[in-house]
Amino acid sequence: MIPGLEGAAAVLDPPARQYEENPHSQAFYRDLFAAYDRTADLEQFAAGPQHTHRQLTDLLADHPSLCGRSADLVIVAHALPDSQPYGVTASYAGLLFGDDSHGFAVSEQGLSAPFTALRILTGFWRSGRTRRPVLLVLEQTTLPVRDPAVHGERPLVDSGALLAFGGEGRLALRDAKDVRLELTREELTARLNALVDQDPQGTLVVLGPSAARRLGPALRGRNRHEAAPGTYATGVWVALADNWVDWQARYRRIALCDLELTTDQGCMAVLYGDPDASGG
Repeated sequence: MIPGLEGAAAVLDPPARQYEENPHSQAFYRDLFAAYDRTADLEQFAAGPQHTHRQLTDLLADHPSLCGRSADLVIVAHALPDSQPYGVTASYAGLLFGDDSHGFAVSEQGLSAPFTALRILTGFWRSGRTRRPVLLVLEQTTLPVRDPAVHGERPLVDSGALLAFGGEGRLALRDAKDVRLELTREELTARLNALVDQDPQGTLVVLGPSAARRLGPALRGRNRHEAAPGTYATGVWVALADNWVDWQARYRRIALCDLELTTDQGCMAVLYGDPDASGG
């Protein structure tokens, strides 16, 4: 096994915070969008829920299952930018889990970012450079410009998941190849159906919102969980954080997957639970 899940927390659509005007942030956004001949919509920004990545991290780190948890590596994955343009969330999170951790972020990859981060985490684990890694998947929706992915037909809400790994976790990866990136829709469908065919009762398929809409009818097997609507890159990770204790006891394999709407490319990660589980 590589790393196993030892603790987790999720947050989905927390209560909005009061907007606090910040002239420095406003100037930053004006200058940023002016460079691209666009205008920052500061009224839209003020109407957002106002959670920064740090504030979402605080909500996640306060979960009882993470009490006393330390970390030697913190990886932050996000598809949407932070509403606060200053500060380093990975460093901030490192302070919450002890001051001896290394940290960095994975971004600019759409919903692939958390899957890439998990693959990187396994590389650190295999090399012996981490034994208490934490993966943070964050999504905040206060933006100074209209984004179809955020403000479209299915508006997004703020959400996040914190996954704490270690050597004692039962729900684990077995190999770095258990994380797959840049799969076509056909490849993703074929791989998921192959997993289900090998063990129909013991395999759970967890679908992100996009995958549920696009892949659902083509998938075999009855053990299926669809992530909460209103999420983008966080969906399957929020579902995992909310259900991992139950899932690791009920299923031998858990496949997390999602599909990017604009490129029709998908990702998947397979975690292994109790080998004696009977499924469903």
